[in-house]
Amino acid sequence: MSSTDSPSTPSQADAALPEHLPPVEPPSASFIVQLFLVPAIIVAVVIGLYVLFGKLAAGDTDWRQLVSDIKSDNPNVRWRAALNLAEGLDSDEARGLEGQHLASIPEIATALNDLTLQQLKSTVRNDEQQQQLAFLLKALGRMDAVDQIRPALRTTLDETQEGEIRKQSLQAIAMIAGRRQAKGESLSDPELVDAVIAASQSPDPVLRQHAAFALGLIGGPIGESRLGELLEDPDEMTRMNAAIGFARAGSPRGLGVFQLVLKQSADWPAQANSPREIEAAFEKQLMLRNALQAIEQIGPKLTPADRTDLAAQLAQLESTLPDQALRLRAKEVRIGLEKASPPTAERGT
Repeated sequence: MSSTDSPSTPSQADAALPEHLPPVEPPSASFIVQLFLVPAIIVAVVIGLYVLFGKLAAGDTDWRQLVSDIKSDNPNVRWRAALNLAEGLDSDEARGLEGQHLASIPEIATALNDLTLQQLKSTVRNDEQQQQLAFLLKALGRMDAVDQIRPALRTTLDETQEGEIRKQSLQAIAMIAGRRQAKGESLSDPELVDAVIAASQSPDPVLRQHAAFALGLIGGPIGESRLGELLEDPDEMTRMNAAIGFARAGSPRGLGVFQLVLKQSADWPAQANSPREIEAAFEKQLMLRNALQAIEQIGPKLTPADRTDLAAQLAQLESTLPDQALRLRAKEVRIGLEKASPPTAERGT
């Protein structure tokens, strides 16, 4: 190997380096600011904006402006305000104690009531108007200021109205009564209770079904008296809703209805094929689920003999029902009945 091909020796490599490296100096204050403080400020600003927009999103609804817009002659402004107000009612309810309690504000209730009555003046309605009226009735169902919305609810329940409108009005009243019941209160409004009872006497079974459901939530001596009559209604779903109404109040008066549902459920076909059979199977499953829940509620109020009979029926369903979830639910209710404490009141009280 020639001298030109030989690697450099350490002394030669060192000679190529500068004699002194630059001194190591501590970072300046400006460098530290750029490295740490500026990014921290940026992050703080981002977080601040996030919190700000979060508060704006969850902020109070300008309900006064919306109420004013509902009275506008411009239909686009009017219905946009109604939609925003309904959304505000939903979000306000979700906020609980931190909300504005919009459902109890009389001005909002009055605005929705007046708009509903205005919509009812049109005797011939297209699809859009029908949808608007249905929307308004749902909004009324979100309100707790009953005095202000009574005229609209009473008018939409009148027998001169279409069946669909009366049904939607019953649903709105049920929503109001349900919230009252959840608070341990009752909807003690004679006019509305009388209107619901009148609807429960309609030849239309759908109206009787919804009226029975509403009466079960309303409660009170007058409502319970009519519920007792509806336990004998020729329509199966009406009887079920009446029995559930009693069970919700802790009364076993509807036990016979539940026993019949259990008996019929034992004879269900193993499979549904046609669309009609599938729809019927869905309705029967819904009724059975409701019956099982009601039996669970009234179990402690039943006599030992009634609990024994129900447990036997449920044991049969555990082996015959085609739906596994329902079989497990029947077993769960049966076990609860077998463990139930002695009744605190006699059946029928």
